[in-house]
Amino acid sequence: MEKDAEEFSCKTSEALDQLFYCWTLGKQVKNVYRYGSKKDCSKYWEKVKLCSKIKLMSDENKTAAIKAHLDKNKQETLSQPNLLDIWTERSSKLENFPPVTPA
Repeated sequence: MEKDAEEFSCKTSEALDQLFYCWTLGKQVKNVYRYGSKKDCSKYWEKVKLCSKIKLMSDENKTAAIKAHLDKNKQETLSQPNLLDIWTERSSKLENFPPVTPA
């Protein structure tokens, strides 16, 4: 589901909560277990900075800043590996599968 600039919720307190949750030990351990590295929390830090800045902006600049932020996040998401990069669809049946065992 894609959010546009009008639907984007930008509360500094919520952004800080997301950032601190990303920094928690449990979140980092889970990411190391699943992916072999610590989670990069920079996107949450960017959201904290954005939510702090847009309070002082005019409506046009606010909408443009949110749109740029959402576009950047979308590009980052699309550039990351996904399930389709890992699995390829099999075009032919495997031979001797399932294996026949003598009874």
